[in-house]
Order: sequence, then C-alpha cells, then structure tokens
Amino acid sequence: MNTTHRVSSAQVEMTAQESGLPAPAMPSAIGIFACDDKLRLQLRQRLAATNHTIRLFTVEDLPADGIDLLIIDAVAAQRHRRRLRKMLAEASPLQLPLLLVTTSARPLPALPFRCDHLSLPANSAALDRAMHQALLRRRNSVAALDANCQRFRKTFELAPLGMVALSMGGRILACNPALSALLDFTESELLTMAPDELMSAGEARRLYRHAARTFKSGQPCQIEVKLSARFGRPLWAGMTLTRVHIADAQSSQIICAVEDISRRKFMEQALNEVRSAAARTSEPACGRQERGSASTPQAQSGGTRRQWQDFGLNPLP
Repeated sequence: MNTTHRVSSAQVEMTAQESGLPAPAMPSAIGIFACDDKLRLQLRQRLAATNHTIRLFTVEDLPADGIDLLIIDAVAAQRHRRRLRKMLAEASPLQLPLLLVTTSARPLPALPFRCDHLSLPANSAALDRAMHQALLRRRNSVAALDANCQRFRKTFELAPLGMVALSMGGRILACNPALSALLDFTESELLTMAPDELMSAGEARRLYRHAARTFKSGQPCQIEVKLSARFGRPLWAGMTLTRVHIADAQSSQIICAVEDISRRKFMEQALNEVRSAAARTSEPACGRQERGSASTPQAQSGGTRRQWQDFGLNPLP
C-alpha cells in the first residue's frame, strides 16, 4: 500500500493561525537526504535564505538524529527504503516527519513508510509552506509528548504503590516515596543499590529474566519476590513489570509497580500449616476405624470435639 500522500494546494495554503496550533519554533533543524546531486543543490540553495539549520545526510549518517524534518528525494526513498523504515520505527514514539520532493508528478511506487509528497518545480513559498506544515505537526507532537511525560512523572511520584524504574542492565534509575517507605531506605540510598542487594541472588536472576522478556516483547508481566528491607526485615512483594519509552532519555526503561503482599503470604502459609496438621491428626482416627474399633458414637463425637479444640475452635454442642 502506498503510504505517501500529495500535499494539495489547500493544505499548503493552511497557516498556523488557521489550524489553531502554535507556530513551530524557529529556527528548526532540517536535514536533506537526496541522491540526486542537482536536486540536493537546488534544495540547499532554496533553504539557504531561511533561518533554518541545514544538514546534509548520506546513507552512512542514518539514523538522522537531532533534526525536526528530513527532506528526501525519490531515488533515496526507493534505494534506501528499508533503512528509512527501520530509522522511523526506532524513532518511536515520535516519528520524524519526512517530506518527499520529486521533479515529476508521476505516481510513485509503494513505500513502506508515511511521508508527504511535494512535486517540483515549485516556488519557494510552496516549499516553505509544506515545510511549515511538517514542522507544525512535529511541534504539536513534541508538546503532547511533553505533557504526557509530566503526567507520568506526577503519577509515578504520587502513586500509593511503590514504583521503581530499572535500566535494561538492572540499575535502579528512579523510585518514589512509597517504595522508600516500604523498604525503609531513602531514595538516595536506593539509587546506589542494585536489585540483588534487596533480594537473594536466585530471586534477582528470576527478576532479570522477567525484565529481559518484558523489555524484548513489550508485554507486561507479574512476579512475586521476597525482598529484604532495612535490617534484614523480610518482605514479600508482588511486582508488575512493563516497558515504557522515556522521551527525555531517548530510551526504554522497565517500570515496576511494587505491592506489599506479606500479609497474604503469611496467611497462606498459616493456612497450609493448619491443613497439614489437620491431615496428620485425621490419619490415626481413620486407622482406628479401619481396624474395627468398637468405640461408641458418643466417644467418636468426643474425639472430634477434641480435634476442633486442638485448633482453637469451639464446636457446636
């Protein structure tokens, strides 16, 4: 499916005031990746009169970092389409806008990525307006991403559950006050600690395996681990791991929500002990019945009553 679309005259004429969006910051960094030497020179000359920062790219320079818009020609789009598709995929969550400039109005073959298409010859004003539209979308996307990051940081800090950000190598990058209170360590102390200092080596390896699987697949997972708080206090924790992309760091991290499940674990352990004790107590009674014991129903009732009392329960009269 051809994912290019031509910039119509009505779209080109739309200004920032008509769209209701803020104008793109000036100056902007614009890259040119053109295999046609004549077209590359023409674009460079036209853009030299603007206050944009112009950078020329070759295929060895990809991925194109540090720019707000990349202008490409048809030869580069066809010859290096796989490289461009990979570059755009790795630029998630913000895709770098592409402006495909050609010298022919003929339809282009299908491209595996989205881009705007402007056919030259065109006057400088049309090219400027097409660039302005692309930069406007970029500016709006960056603003929306910044707002989402701010909301995420506030949620991270104020969450009632413990929250911790881990790098792919397992280093603690950030934590919230709830986690500090849960483990009785300050935030500065936790930032200098590795996960294997808060749990056994076996639990740490299990956590690393789940974190690596989440980092690779992007699918959240849950795991229960036994932590060691300050002074060796045992703490059972339920962890939910998920991968998020941090725009400021330009990388992905593992975010863990940590819930104290010690009470549930201790109750499960106590219940298992009661069940084991009940099973051991009932075995001799079953053996006596199988040997044909002549005990009366009243004696059996008394034995059952004593078993209930052994577990601290009051049987009905």
